[in-house]
Amino acid sequence: MKCPHIKSLTFTDYDTVLAKLKAKRCEECGKKGDLYISLKDWQVKCITHSSNDHLQLRKNALQIICKQCNHAIVAIESTSIKILLEKIASPNKNIRILGCTGLSNLGNTCYINSMMQILSQTLCIKRYFLKYTLKANPQGLLKEFCLLLDSLWIGEKVFNPIRFIERINKEISLDTNINRHQDTLEFFHFFHTVIDNNLKSQFGSCFISDCFIWKTCSIFQCMKCKSESIMQEEFFELPLCIPKKKEIKSFKLVSRSLLNDRDKNDLQSAKNTIWKKIRLLYSSRSLRVISLYDCLYSYFQSEKLNDINNLRMCDNCNDKQESEKCQKIKSLPPILVIVLKRYYSASSKVPLHIQLPLELNLQDFSMDRNLPLYQLSGVISHKGSLSGGHYIAYCKNVKTGSWFKFNDKKVTERTENEILQRQAYIAFYTEPFKNKKIVSGDFLVPIEWVHRFKTMENPRPFEFEKYVCEHGIIRKGYTEGDFKKVRYEDVEKYMERREIIKFEICKKCANDKK
Repeated sequence: MKCPHIKSLTFTDYDTVLAKLKAKRCEECGKKGDLYISLKDWQVKCITHSSNDHLQLRKNALQIICKQCNHAIVAIESTSIKILLEKIASPNKNIRILGCTGLSNLGNTCYINSMMQILSQTLCIKRYFLKYTLKANPQGLLKEFCLLLDSLWIGEKVFNPIRFIERINKEISLDTNINRHQDTLEFFHFFHTVIDNNLKSQFGSCFISDCFIWKTCSIFQCMKCKSESIMQEEFFELPLCIPKKKEIKSFKLVSRSLLNDRDKNDLQSAKNTIWKKIRLLYSSRSLRVISLYDCLYSYFQSEKLNDINNLRMCDNCNDKQESEKCQKIKSLPPILVIVLKRYYSASSKVPLHIQLPLELNLQDFSMDRNLPLYQLSGVISHKGSLSGGHYIAYCKNVKTGSWFKFNDKKVTERTENEILQRQAYIAFYTEPFKNKKIVSGDFLVPIEWVHRFKTMENPRPFEFEKYVCEHGIIRKGYTEGDFKKVRYEDVEKYMERREIIKFEICKKCANDKK
């Protein structure tokens, strides 16, 4: 929450705070346990004796508590607070960083745990569900998901997601039997569908779809008459196959041109180090190190459809003809889910390393040449085969920017180099986001859209027809609390029309229904 008391806080001696962290007892009563350090007089007290009028640093968790604001966890907005927390985190392994809570494995639920940790560390997901959805009284699985996210961000070491798993079994009907191995990607398909449906039915929101849906445009050119036809597609993740050696040679130079200096060094380092030990185990196979861009070029390269089984109907020729297919990205979501299909068969993985760039440049594959660079924010790796194994998530903490390994209830900090050496099954990239402010004004916008605006770089315009009837007045069923007054200039570029100037329910529609 926002705290008015934190703005006046300044720090001059961080060493004093670090020294106080070594204290094991309350300075007043000698009690051990959960201790608080006053950020005014630096005294270490238990919850009973800690000052009521000072901000407190909770010693056993990376939390700033304001007792004047009902003991709430304070949003970290002060630069001095950020510096303090960074200094605390590195030398003190017992300090628990917010968002680094482990999840208990309830039999074989690592495939659920890994995906939940990824979503929890995704800024737009975290903000939307904790700042809007949770406060809007959600029901069913949507409520349990919000409560799970909330539990992962209160500073506890481990959380038992038993209620969340029970609700999943009820609404998704997944078999979490200990003897059965599950696919985290398949779970993600079921989960985002149910959450999306819950948001639509309870709040009329399609936030999940807006977060993940890619849109591509495929152009088919008839080889006979040269006419073109266009087909648009939507999907939640991009499934990339592993290109063969001969295929990579055709676009290797252009693929490498997308790598920045850091990525080139990482790729070369992977070739020199990662496989030295593994080659001893796979002496009969040809081990490779390729870039994610190699997989992308393989997926988006032009394709000739000249087999009898894939001829397309040409409207101009009025007959099936050979054609050439060219696929481009039409629009990208805030979160990119990229799946690397690593299996030869049900029991055999492709023995290679796919180097993930920290910044992903998709301009060569898009109709829009002004795309931002997407940042690597999470990786899910899988150890084992299709019939059995274990999932581990690697996430970039949205508060500190540090990388952490989430192995069920065990959470440990990792370096970027260690993350890039993992054998990724699913990679997550997020668009850069700058915090935006809305100034109060006279223009009414739905409160749900305001939270989109605060969590997405480019939120789509809200649907006026959903809120405004044919008479240009607000539909029956909405309350004044469903809207927020803002300054039109702040949201103008996201608006298509500006009907909602004042809150007034349409009496004509209400009378017509009677």
